[in-house]
Amino acid sequence: SQGATERGPVFFGEQALLSRTRRSATAKACTRAKLLVLDAADLEMLIEREPYIASHIRRIASQRAENTPQTGASKEPPAVDLG
Repeated sequence: SQGATERGPVFFGEQALLSRTRRSATAKACTRAKLLVLDAADLEMLIEREPYIASHIRRIASQRAENTPQTGASKEPPAVDLG
């Protein structure tokens, strides 16, 4: 299992929301954490209200995709329009 440590405000599961697929990773908090759970519809609504969030998510998702080994995964465009 591959591990990564994130500090501060972070998000995860964006690839699955954008492509409307199942998440392929598990996240575990090492300390107390406050979580906000969004489904694809919630994310779309948030992006409509706060467009800068779309560019931030797009940038992070792109960086993560570049650092994730592709094992036969499709390079289809996201199902959620980020503008």
